[in-house]
Amino acid sequence: MTDVSKLLETYLITKEVQRDDFEKEMLLTKAYRRLGLSKYQVSGINDLRKILENSTRRDARHYLKKYVVEEELFRHHQNVPDFDKGKSIEHVLENLDAFYLIEKLKYICELLNRKSVRHLEYDTALFKEVTDHLSKTSLDDFPVLEVYYTISLTFSDFENPKHFNDLKRLLREHKDLFSRYEIDELYTYARNYCIRRINRKDNMYLKELFSLYQNLLEDEILIQGKYLDQWDYKNINILGSKLEEFEWVEKFLEDFKEKLNPDVRVNAYVFNKAYMNFGRKNYYKTIELLQQVQFTDTYYHLDTKVLLLKAYYELNEIVPLFSLLDSFKILLRRNKQISEKYRQTYLNFIKVLKKLVRMKLGSKKSIQTVLQEMEAFVQVGELNWLKEKCMEFELEKS
Repeated sequence: MTDVSKLLETYLITKEVQRDDFEKEMLLTKAYRRLGLSKYQVSGINDLRKILENSTRRDARHYLKKYVVEEELFRHHQNVPDFDKGKSIEHVLENLDAFYLIEKLKYICELLNRKSVRHLEYDTALFKEVTDHLSKTSLDDFPVLEVYYTISLTFSDFENPKHFNDLKRLLREHKDLFSRYEIDELYTYARNYCIRRINRKDNMYLKELFSLYQNLLEDEILIQGKYLDQWDYKNINILGSKLEEFEWVEKFLEDFKEKLNPDVRVNAYVFNKAYMNFGRKNYYKTIELLQQVQFTDTYYHLDTKVLLLKAYYELNEIVPLFSLLDSFKILLRRNKQISEKYRQTYLNFIKVLKKLVRMKLGSKKSIQTVLQEMEAFVQVGELNWLKEKCMEFELEKS
């Protein structure tokens, strides 16, 4: 079994090497050098350079590979005719600097992103030195470096929207320089910026966020592997529905239904179709669709209950509304899979909605009192919708 395991390990290593043309050529060039076959060594170096030049990628790994090639040549150039050692050192340092700066900025961006979300302090060693250096340097020849530098400015100088606009432009212009995985990460930074703006009530960034998702769909970046993630499917639908882009959303839901994982496809499609119909004020259709959702996922279960409650409220279906409010409250208290934060958010939603229903039935409670009680909660589900319903009471009075 030990021998078989070693053979299997050798096979796996060989398969990994065969998947990468650069790695194959690099190992072959080193083998030629060790065998003293300098003519083939030089030919291998030239082939490696061609592989890198023909690649569209210009990310950190690209410059790391160029560094490895130039460093190999610099260390083992004895049999290379007309070798310019000074020029070779320049190539080594140029590619090492590019790799270092891109990687350094990449992880600084991640720290700045985490800091903005979790309010944690990190030691961003050499951050100022790196950004000061880049601020005085032309980045025209290093667009990948420019992208990461712009992301760092987007987070560190958050109030200036110019950096975000520059980032959008750069991501469109230079998308081919990155792997699909990395370009998705870069768009995540842009999306997080929009979300922070939206959380600060800057609702113009709803459109910006929607536009970013449209770009990702157009460039087929969101589909990693075989399927579109169900939560991306949901987020795009929610954004489009909020912006009342219903025709686009309906086409999107149909076009990408089959690109969802079969395990979640039916639930994801039916729930999102119901959500879109609610936005269109097709409340009976919303209820009809939600009755088809199978409760295999906790959060689909909770979101379905909330959407049903909202539809019943809009239709003045008081009896099923009160019944669902009570059963939903029991579900929240009994389900151990729900985090305490989400549990309280939904319970607060129930409390406020009950007050609004009672006001519909003639309660003398002031709408201002309800608004004040709602503002006192740390977290309330569907806050904007609840505020909208409160304003409707105000309009009825005026």
